[in-house]
Amino acid sequence: MNDRRRPTFSITTLLLVTALIACSISHFLTSRKLTDTKAALTALRNDSLVLDADDDALIHVIALPTYGPLQWRWKMQLPTEGEYCLRYSIEQIPESGLPAQSTVITDVFHDSNLDPLPGGIPFNLQVAFFKDSNGVWRFTASSVDRGAFRRIDNPPPWLNSTTMGGWVSSIAGVDSTTSSNADDPLILVTKRKLRANPGSSVLTVDKSPTDGLAVWVERID
Repeated sequence: MNDRRRPTFSITTLLLVTALIACSISHFLTSRKLTDTKAALTALRNDSLVLDADDDALIHVIALPTYGPLQWRWKMQLPTEGEYCLRYSIEQIPESGLPAQSTVITDVFHDSNLDPLPGGIPFNLQVAFFKDSNGVWRFTASSVDRGAFRRIDNPPPWLNSTTMGGWVSSIAGVDSTTSSNADDPLILVTKRKLRANPGSSVLTVDKSPTDGLAVWVERID
């Protein structure tokens, strides 16, 4: 005869276990919803930075948070007069001014209908350099409802570097609005390689054009 007793539970114990499971599920769902809400609020706050753009005759930008390397984002407003383009170069970046015209790539600011973007209306701009699933380097620029992707056929060696140490960079609109006259190029970002001094660990700014990149906005009409 089998004398082993089956475990028994009182109704009180069963109710306590059921309540504990229900509380755990409720806590999990609440925590997940809170996490999603915080993420949405963060994204909204990041993209709601105030762009001080009272003068419709100027180019205005303010930098937005980014989510990866070699990626930059801005809230931008173009002047109401003229047509504008985004230009970039990834070689021979000077200490000041713009790279040589022979190195420059141009993308005109168009909407999905290929009409020029209207001035006086803020929009978000994102630019990035990335390697696609086939190992090909590309440049992308997206604004409003249109994005442009360009293949980089001869990527410079620094793009494949695993570290960006020993570089100096400048980004327009960090913490506050940067504005520029319509006829003057507004440099959005530059990144230049510092020079190593022989026999010293100190790095200095190279006065000659160096490896790096430059992205800017310029009037074209």
